Amino acid sequence: MDLLLTAVAAVAGIAGGFWAGHALGKRIEGKPSWMYWLLNGAALVIGLAVDMYGLAIGSIALATLGISLFAGLVSGLKYGYGRVMGPWKVADSVLDTTTARIGPHTPGYRPIPDDEPGFLSRPLGRDREEKSDRRGPS
Repeated sequence: MDLLLTAVAAVAGIAGGFWAGHALGKRIEGKPSWMYWLLNGAALVIGLAVDMYGLAIGSIALATLGISLFAGLVSGLKYGYGRVMGPWKVADSVLDTTTARIGPHTPGYRPIPDDEPGFLSRPLGRDREEKSDRRGPS
């Protein structure tokens, strides 16, 4: 039972932390980078506080929640802020990724034709409705 609770705490911490970090990152998008680093420091303090409290009361699940919350917050901040900062520059260059907006001048970009199902260009399932309208009833 403890192992299951620890696994749930880890997933919940990463998901909740990423959601909160992304929302905070979007709020400071375009603002000075010191705000980004301040929020990273706050994420570290929050994660360590939850982790230390969990260890103090003997709860491995709560300690795991603190570590995963920190990881989710930092990752969410990076993607919400939208700019490559600090050590993320190394990771992005090694993995050959970019956080730039996708457009016609982005390497590897190609427009998605209307008859090809596309998850990025249309909401999921909408392409099926359009196809069924063009061909008539099935």
